[in-house]
Amino acid sequence: MFFIGRTRFSQCLPETNSWHLSAGEDSINAYKKKLYDPERLRTREKLFTELTLASLNDARIQAGIDLIHVVSYSESLPERFKKGLHEAAERFPFVYLDEQPDGNWGCSLDEIAQQYVAVGETYGRYRIDDDDVVARDYFNNVAPYIAEPFAGMVISLPLGIEAIYDSEKISFLRVSHWPMYSLGLLDVCRRSEDGRLIEPRSGAHNMADRRGPVILDSRALSYVRLNHVGQDSGLRTGGEQSMSEIMNSLARLPEVSDLDFVEQQFPHVAAIMQQGERQVIQGESRRVVLPYSLEMPVPLRKVQLVVEHEFSARSASRAAVVSLDLRDEKGNTISRDLRIKGIGNSRWKIIGHYCYLESVPGLSTTNIDFFLPEGVRLHGLKFLPFGAHSIPFKVHSVALIKER
Repeated sequence: MFFIGRTRFSQCLPETNSWHLSAGEDSINAYKKKLYDPERLRTREKLFTELTLASLNDARIQAGIDLIHVVSYSESLPERFKKGLHEAAERFPFVYLDEQPDGNWGCSLDEIAQQYVAVGETYGRYRIDDDDVVARDYFNNVAPYIAEPFAGMVISLPLGIEAIYDSEKISFLRVSHWPMYSLGLLDVCRRSEDGRLIEPRSGAHNMADRRGPVILDSRALSYVRLNHVGQDSGLRTGGEQSMSEIMNSLARLPEVSDLDFVEQQFPHVAAIMQQGERQVIQGESRRVVLPYSLEMPVPLRKVQLVVEHEFSARSASRAAVVSLDLRDEKGNTISRDLRIKGIGNSRWKIIGHYCYLESVPGLSTTNIDFFLPEGVRLHGLKFLPFGAHSIPFKVHSVALIKER
């Protein structure tokens, strides 16, 4: 069985709509300066060679398939990083290097596939970014659909992991479900007996189901998407996400609970995964009728807390909040007008910045996760009933997840 894929390694494509650049030489020079920033490229190179290509190699061996992975890059890529790609191709023989003039998208995958695929054979075609990781069973999971009846269809494995990559460590693993996500989205192609290529119609990945049938299979976690400062999304939109914005956008997603599965299916991720130690900072049950305050052991910028609580059967949704004691580096209380993604702002002084507790009846937990802007720290929490129909509740424990 044959698969062919592509990664565009920091290709210089200034004329494409996705980069939102204004016309003119100055704009293109600024774009290249940002695209080829040495620190950015060092991060991309490390992720691509040690995680992306290594995971594809594991998946290739696991499934016993033939694989060609095309790496397209531009002539203007600095020589030091061209050398790194050539070293990667020596390490992973399935890599096919594709150097292109600036502005060119790259060679035809279909023309390459013709050299490996016989007439009447069905094969898979995919793309993956240079900072994404596929599961060891990726090719095994899509293999049942690489057959004639599915030719012209698209395969989407929507269930995966969103994580943070920072300081060469991976943390904050969250479960994501994104149908028709571009990571590992696979086209089922076939060379027909009359020489025609049967393939899905091209277009935006998130519109694939508007152009033809899409097979969705969410039975297993199939990918890891690494979120980090300086991603390509910053180049596309003209600005970079801060670590605060990245972490707060992931905080709403459920945690990955099966770390044994991560170790089995994503061993290269597991090798640099930063696991946390739980420090209980309040272990006695407290009945909350009036506001109950709790100080942090140390001021925190990166906050990961687990609150175990109990609400009565009569509790309504959002019947309790956690008010956040946020201060600047001098210890002064932060203005309630400061907007922080993932954190609420109340006009009531007693609440200020806050998060909701999951006030479902019975015993349950709420994860409070966020990353504060530079110069802002969490000094304490205040639990209080909230809303016109709020009733007392219990806080059984509060634990701080500390990175090792």
